[in-house]
Amino acid sequence: MAKVWLSEDGTKECDGPKAPSRPSRHQIYRVLVKARCDKLKKVKAELEDAIQRLEKEQRRARQPASLSWENIALALKDSSEESRRQNRDLRDKIQAFHQLVNDLAPWAALTRELDPTSTTWRDTSLPIHPESRRMAKTWITQRMIHNTDAMFQQHGFVSRDDQCVDVWCDVDVTVSDTGTLCKIRRNFISPQTLEQSVAFVRENWLEAILIEAPQDSVIHECDGNTKLGTVITSVGEYIHLLWAEFHQGPDRCTFVLRHIVDDDAQSPSAHLHQRSRNIWSTLVKVSGMWT
Repeated sequence: MAKVWLSEDGTKECDGPKAPSRPSRHQIYRVLVKARCDKLKKVKAELEDAIQRLEKEQRRARQPASLSWENIALALKDSSEESRRQNRDLRDKIQAFHQLVNDLAPWAALTRELDPTSTTWRDTSLPIHPESRRMAKTWITQRMIHNTDAMFQQHGFVSRDDQCVDVWCDVDVTVSDTGTLCKIRRNFISPQTLEQSVAFVRENWLEAILIEAPQDSVIHECDGNTKLGTVITSVGEYIHLLWAEFHQGPDRCTFVLRHIVDDDAQSPSAHLHQRSRNIWSTLVKVSGMWT
């Protein structure tokens, strides 16, 4: 049984269990206000992000589409310098082309030779212009290699299919009012392999044609498969030989050599004497590993 009594201020009191208290209107109001503030803060943050995004878009929209005059001037300067450089290069190429045409115009002139294997000024002359010089070397050596078989037939060499005839050193000297013509034939079998023989001729070309001169005194001018060697011997002979190496299949290699008489890039002393040398040397692999 619950007891009820009156307190001194006239209120009722009981000693039984109390009923749960309800939140007051102020408490409810404070909770609602706090929730409203949190929502407004969230909306405020979203609006600030939206404002920043719109401001960035406006700044990009206000930027001019064209470059500044400084950038335009710099680009025009670079373009002008590039145009001037290209103009200089083209002028140099045109000048080189005109020089090439002037040098090779006599070479291309139509001529009729009685003997296709005869030597003309084209075979012993080199211009000074680099491109003309390269083409002249190619023309000289290609003409020599083209006439290789004709030269061998003209001087009585047997066909490569026939039995090899040993001709160690056959010399034919003809003396006339214009000078002396010396023809030397050599035809022999070497115990060296083709590769060894080719390497020897390539590295010791002076010895291969019986010229005594130290290798360190030879001035070389290499251009593709051609080489121009210049040396002055101890007896005062000026040797200026253009030679080239041609591989004609796996079992044949031909070296062609020709003395250059008129070279615009060099002027030998008048007291030095010269000889007009023309050499064809063919190395062929024979039975076994010999050459």
